Amino acid sequence: MWFLLLLLVAFVAGCAENGTEVGPKSLVSIAVTPASALIAVGGSQQYRVAATWSDQTLSDVTTSTSTVWSKIDVPAVSGEVVATLSLDGPAGGLATGTALGTSTITAQYTANGITKTASAGLTVSADVLLTIIPGASCSVASGPTIPTVTSSNPTSDNQFATTSTVGVDNSGKLITATFSLTMDPVTLISATSGALNTFTLKESVSGAIVPGTVAMDATNKVATFMASAVLIADMDYTASITADAKSATGVPISCAYELDFKTIIPA
Repeated sequence: MWFLLLLLVAFVAGCAENGTEVGPKSLVSIAVTPASALIAVGGSQQYRVAATWSDQTLSDVTTSTSTVWSKIDVPAVSGEVVATLSLDGPAGGLATGTALGTSTITAQYTANGITKTASAGLTVSADVLLTIIPGASCSVASGPTIPTVTSSNPTSDNQFATTSTVGVDNSGKLITATFSLTMDPVTLISATSGALNTFTLKESVSGAIVPGTVAMDATNKVATFMASAVLIADMDYTASITADAKSATGVPISCAYELDFKTIIPA
């Protein structure tokens, strides 16, 4: 009996000398959240990993060096990459949509010799695009690399817009949209009427398209739609900018933009 007791004491002492905890908590499972996410091309989603331990506690191990991230893409168009995924550091688990399709986001975490794996789903879709007014926050996705329309002229809901702009050929009307980032002019410029439908103008009630061209300023941050002729007085108009508008780095706007205005009745 004394011999067994001495062996037990020696074992505990040895564990203490080696800094080993007697009966350490063990890893039970991990979970990746959200379980599924829907974003637009250019949008982003931060995934997180929670570890559940044998003592019923939870801990966030998203950025742990023991967490390994991976993904499997199923693109709508063969060969495309659905999303990029940050693999480590403070941004570990950050997925950014690059093409339409689905992706399985997987995290693997190891602690005390036990490894657990969990996955979540990501869908990159064009259906999540919202239509908002210039200056509004896009609730689908936002970030420093995602362009937005910060302002417009006329402003949305303007009830006293002029029917033409001084100095424009054929008494046409200029409508401008200012972007937060430098844009790719190829995705916006329409040198001839109707050549590109990224930035358009129509009569709100009838839906009739107003002919016009689109140009960019020297900074490629301001797009200007120029109506080919004077607008109709006392008429409601809607100007639209679609998600085909992309930044200089190829990132599309996450929300489509619309501004509605009404022209004045001439004195």
